[in-house]
This record gives sequence, structure tokens and C-alpha cells, in this order.
Amino acid sequence: MKPRRNHPGISCSLLLTIFILSGIGIFWPFTSAQAESKKTASFSLRFGPFRPDNVEANGPTANVTWRDVYGGGNSLSFGAEWEREILQKYGILAIGGEAGWIQASGKSLQGTHPPRASAETTEFQIAPVGLNLTYRLAYFKNQFLVPYGRAGLDLYAFRERKEGNTTISGYRTGYHFAFGGAFLLDWLSPESGVNLDLDWGINNTYLIFEYRYSHVNDFNKKQDFDFSTETWFGGIMFEY
Repeated sequence: MKPRRNHPGISCSLLLTIFILSGIGIFWPFTSAQAESKKTASFSLRFGPFRPDNVEANGPTANVTWRDVYGGGNSLSFGAEWEREILQKYGILAIGGEAGWIQASGKSLQGTHPPRASAETTEFQIAPVGLNLTYRLAYFKNQFLVPYGRAGLDLYAFRERKEGNTTISGYRTGYHFAFGGAFLLDWLSPESGVNLDLDWGINNTYLIFEYRYSHVNDFNKKQDFDFSTETWFGGIMFEY
């Protein structure tokens, strides 16, 4: 069965705002007299909403979607990422990996026609991991806003548990692409930024915002558990 497509859109005004801020931020560095230690990598923590509206079940509850069981709201996604900066001459090119966790709960559906909600609680757990190739438009020291784009490969391991017993498990593979901005926080307190570098070797601390489209259904081979979705992330990144 062809999966549903119901992705939340990103407004044109939001995209225009991001591009305008990117242009301002690239050419708005702040100065610091303190010499920085060498930077070679970054680590980030992030969170954001998750709602895969294309997930459908087979068997007695065929055509049942994520929304039917877990509601129309968003689940919360948590993740961490590490990247190695392999080129730094013309911007920054980095390669790395990420891992996350997503969990939702709802009421099971009985295999009737149509399926009816039961009193049994069901949980869905997803552990996504991925590889990323990222390019950051970082051209100046202490650049206030660093726009970036990335693409990568994904693997989502998942399982569904009803009253503590696993009933469905498996994995899906796919890809994603994303773009966003990293806002330098050191300018709020340059002295704190210097101390972080001296004490911990952290050169820069950023507040990050990212839009991402993920296409995760075994490259169109699977339709019952299609985790493709559009979403956004917010978080913090440490460059060291």
C-alpha cells in the first residue's frame, strides 16, 4: 500500500529570514584579543519534534497509522553528534556520526474491522543512528552566525511493546539532508569563552537550529514502517 504523505511545511518567510540572518551573521564577527587553541572537532546535543505520519501497520490492523495509535501530537526526539573537521581552509568540511532516542506511548488497537482502541498500553521506541557530511560557511574568526548544510545516511532500529512484551521489531535505512545555523554564544560573555578554552579546550559554543528532511523506508522498498518526515532541531554545539 502506498504510504501517506503528510509532512509539515516550512514557510517561505522563515526561509527568507534564515537567509537574511545568514548574510548578516557571516560578515559580523566580534574581536577577541585571546589566542585560541587549535580546533579539530565538535560535539552537539539536540532535541526536536518527531511525528512519522507515514508509518502504517500490516496484518489485522492494516492501514493503521502512527496518528491512530499515538495521537496527532509530536513525540520528542533527543540526539547527540560528534564530527571531525577534515578541511578548514575554505569554510569547514566535517564528517561524523550521530545517535538518538525517540519514544511514544498510546493505546493498542484491536484487530476488528475497523480496528477499535483497547485498554492495553503500547509503546514505540526508535533508536536512530546516522553518518553525516557537513559543510559550514565559517570564514572568519569568531563569526557570529555560521550557516551550514549537511547530508547523510540513516538507520532506525525500532520496536513496539504492548504491556511490556515486544510484538514488532526491526530496522529501516535511508538518508537525510538538512540546513541550519549556528549562533556563537561567546559574544555574550567573551571572558567565559576564554575561560572555557583555557580550562577545557572548548574554542566556541554555539546555539544551533536545523531543519531536516529524512527519507527512511529502506530506499522505497518498505511501506509498512516508513519513518520519512520533516522536522527541526534545536540544541547546543561545542567546537574544540
